[in-house]
Amino acid sequence: MKVQCSKCESQYNIKDEKIPDAGAKIKCPKCQNAISVMKSEPEPPPLPVGDIQEDTKSELGPSAAQDVVPSETKKCSFCAELINVDAIKCKHCGSDLAKKKATSSPKKDSGELFGILMLCIPVVAAMLIYFWVGSSNMMGNSYNILMLIAVSTISITAILAAVEAHQLGFGKSKSGKKENGPIGLFFGIILMWAIGYPYYLYQRSKRGKKNLVAGGIFVTLLFTSSVFGMNLVMNGGMNSEISMVKNGTLSGYPNKTVGEAVEEFFGDPNWQAILGNDRNKYVNVTGSISYMQEEVRALMQFKLNVKNNSFEINALEFNGIPQNRLILTALLDKMYSP
Repeated sequence: MKVQCSKCESQYNIKDEKIPDAGAKIKCPKCQNAISVMKSEPEPPPLPVGDIQEDTKSELGPSAAQDVVPSETKKCSFCAELINVDAIKCKHCGSDLAKKKATSSPKKDSGELFGILMLCIPVVAAMLIYFWVGSSNMMGNSYNILMLIAVSTISITAILAAVEAHQLGFGKSKSGKKENGPIGLFFGIILMWAIGYPYYLYQRSKRGKKNLVAGGIFVTLLFTSSVFGMNLVMNGGMNSEISMVKNGTLSGYPNKTVGEAVEEFFGDPNWQAILGNDRNKYVNVTGSISYMQEEVRALMQFKLNVKNNSFEINALEFNGIPQNRLILTALLDKMYSP
């Protein structure tokens, strides 16, 4: 082994077998300085590659292994110390990182989507009423279609308001005052749509949304006028046209008015005056009759000529199936028979 003098820094080679196990002291030949010499320990045999990691851990011990910094780390958001990237609790300050992460995540915001839909849906419904229901030839029951559009529009807007109100936290007043929650707003709109609908469009502005009450009032007037106006047209708004047919007579059948013949022959007759898609005015009467010993739902349609104050039979249907002129003539003979 090599030995170096601590005073003159001279180096000497000494064989290991000449050094006692307890060590020895020798004098430097140059400066006579005493040098302590200890016998060197034999080097351990090399370990296999696969055992290096496990052996290192055993030498470091459990406390030392905890101080090793993992390869993927992050800074604690509370104390800025390095911690494992997957840690849920800081080992330095004890802070709950999972709670911090949950509270800092942003809430989903639908923006103005619900408000835009609530304004657009009644407008679309009003257009359907004016341009579809109003121009239909009404060979079916258009009153049911009108009511379906009205009820669907009211229900959809109420649902949209309730969903958005839930997202905005309605019913959870921080001041302690009572306020309408999503369920209360839903039933308020369902029961009093003309008031509840614009009311909600105003209330949502108190939760950070746009104030759409002006547009809501306009849409309310548009939708309600279309519903009530069309209902008025179909159920009495054109009473003069219905009266003209009911009080008039058909050519070849002068002994009874049309109204008298229908009331005697039709079960539960229903009269409607409508404007067809050809821009002509029509009067429909529907009711139950007996045909070939079976009860059917009959519809008789009269086409009006407003200029000369006259009318004629335009069509006949049984259970929605159009009938030919021969069946129409046979029906009229039976209606007007003594």
